[in-house]
Amino acid sequence: EADSLKVWSVASGTLAGTAAGLASNVTALAFSPDGRTMISGGHDEAVRVWDLPSGRARHVLAGHRAQLRRIAMAAGGGAVATGDHEGGIVVWDAGSGRSNARFDVGSKRAVEALELSADGRHLVATSQGQGRVWEVKTGRELRVLEHGMRIAGVVADYVTLGVDRPADVPLVEAVLRDNAAQHALFERTQLMGRGS
Repeated sequence: EADSLKVWSVASGTLAGTAAGLASNVTALAFSPDGRTMISGGHDEAVRVWDLPSGRARHVLAGHRAQLRRIAMAAGGGAVATGDHEGGIVVWDAGSGRSNARFDVGSKRAVEALELSADGRHLVATSQGQGRVWEVKTGRELRVLEHGMRIAGVVADYVTLGVDRPADVPLVEAVLRDNAAQHALFERTQLMGRGS
């Protein structure tokens, strides 16, 4: 079945579900933390939200103008970010399929890595050796992180701050890795004045 995705259980080695009805090659894929939702994207520029294990498409979302490159889902499961080959990023509500925000890495450069914070409030995206951190709700760009080399992966996570800082001020740690040299750059970015 050329137009389907098959989901296998790693534990048992058995087929756990099939999602049929794809219109093009799949180039990006993500799963919800509970394993009940799968998000796919491909050459046709559409984002598909699948119900598992039924394999039915819950939503087919339009909003990109180039093939999909990356998909990230917040650990809470509510927000999904999708990035394309021309630098466009859309943040969606996974339940309703509604587009909540749009971002761009600039100069029609492909999104190479993409991550949402656990609560979906912050977005980290990379392209051509540069990482960007945004606040999703306001669309405000918080930081530009220069690495200088291709960035293969990003981790966005909240870290508990010391006792001398207010408990409600998060710290986002973006770990930027160059996959050829396995060199790591750690950039700690304090996000002050965030919207509630």
